[in-house]
Amino acid sequence: MGFGHILSVRPFHVDVPYLEALRERWEEDCKAFIMPWGHMIPTLEDVAYLTGLPVQGEPVVGLERRDYYDDIVELLGPEFVAGRRRPIRSILLGSLLEAVGLRGRRRGPLETLDEFCIGVRGALDLGDRSEERSIRVFVSYLLGRLLFATQSSQMNCKFVLLLWDLAQAGRYAWGAAMLGHLFSLLPSSSQRSQSTGGFTPFL
Repeated sequence: MGFGHILSVRPFHVDVPYLEALRERWEEDCKAFIMPWGHMIPTLEDVAYLTGLPVQGEPVVGLERRDYYDDIVELLGPEFVAGRRRPIRSILLGSLLEAVGLRGRRRGPLETLDEFCIGVRGALDLGDRSEERSIRVFVSYLLGRLLFATQSSQMNCKFVLLLWDLAQAGRYAWGAAMLGHLFSLLPSSSQRSQSTGGFTPFL
């Protein structure tokens, strides 16, 4: 599906102060980071090299609907809409976190990053779902919490519709969409907020 390389990246630490300093150098008018040595523009080549995500292929364009209730029940399961009123347009990221068995999992004060990651892998639990549904739940979690993260606690359901056909999902240009999403969030984050959405480890 195009996520193999990014899932095999060794654990690393995101330096938040460094990220904040970099974000302050973003110039919206020229869509570049202004550095002492000149402009620095993240490119699709950088995305392909650093993340391994495909940058060529079908565009990642979700279908906008008024209500995704039936789609979510069929693709992910009824537990993702339980107790919620229609129309359903977003999935709570907490429900995806719980579905993969990672709710409440935090790095301990004496735990190394490698030890934490081993514990997370051991905690992953997709229950008794079918293989296809389990893959859809995990990929939805990956999309909502990593590649297309926002400052919201919800993920737009339009991304889940891209997982109807798992074979087709491997033909999407996930890397290009990730870079576009990150670019769309940088202007607002650099001006008004204390955190950046999008796949910030790429920066």
